[in-house]
Amino acid sequence: MRRRISTILITGMLLLAILPIPTKIAKKTEVRVALANGRPVPGIKVWQDWECFGLIGKGLAETVTDSAGLARFPARYGFGSVLSRLFFRLLPLIAVHASYGSNLNIEIDVPNPMRAVFRSPSFRPLEPFAQSGSYLDSVGRNYFPQEDKSGQRVTVSWQAVDKAGRVQLTI
Repeated sequence: MRRRISTILITGMLLLAILPIPTKIAKKTEVRVALANGRPVPGIKVWQDWECFGLIGKGLAETVTDSAGLARFPARYGFGSVLSRLFFRLLPLIAVHASYGSNLNIEIDVPNPMRAVFRSPSFRPLEPFAQSGSYLDSVGRNYFPQEDKSGQRVTVSWQAVDKAGRVQLTI
């Protein structure tokens, strides 16, 4: 009887150590695209990509803004066992280039002739003395506009789950 209880306990502990457990790596995210006068812009392509270093979970999703200028993405999850979480937390101690944590990017296509507007005090240049073109919002998300033939693509990125939520882009 005692041996059976020990076997059950050891089996349970091993399963707990190796079974993947879900962890939220990004909250539900809502992107609003509007004109300077506040009027929503429907039909704008919006992408979301997410990744979590140390957990299994990454992906890419695409949508377009609706009649209210909104694009919505659900919460995202990464999966990892107790053993894998411990391993990936300790890995940076021996491998200096190892990463741990989640990363979320939103990309918004702004068609010609429209352009994104980054006005103070809502935004400030990421590097006040450099001309990188990157901006930070009041929450600490990085906005990086890039030009191409079809218009402008604005990438919004952040690394903390608590900075997700509502992203506003004025064009």
